Amino acid sequence: MLADDSTLEQVDTVAVMLQETMVGTLDQHVQPKRWCSRSKRWWNPELKDLRKALGRAWRGWRTKGMSRVQEARRELWRAIRKAKRDCWNHFLQESSGKEVWTVASYT
Repeated sequence: MLADDSTLEQVDTVAVMLQETMVGTLDQHVQPKRWCSRSKRWWNPELKDLRKALGRAWRGWRTKGMSRVQEARRELWRAIRKAKRDCWNHFLQESSGKEVWTVASYT
């Protein structure tokens, strides 16, 4: 494959072959990520549980009243805002390289 006296073109060729092999292997053996409306960086298990709680509150609103639905909705939206804020702050702290320009364009 490669020796100590390999040229830059040979190294590039081997790197491309390695990448193609890795991608092909992953495509065969790894289930692809399914994206949905909740596929966000900031979506977490806590929000999933709060969303389920909101659904339960909606299903029982006739017997328990609308105030429970309103409180569940309020709690979910507060948690979403907090998750987005935390995700953004983490992104700002961890950004480097090209991401710095992404941060600059957002602000």
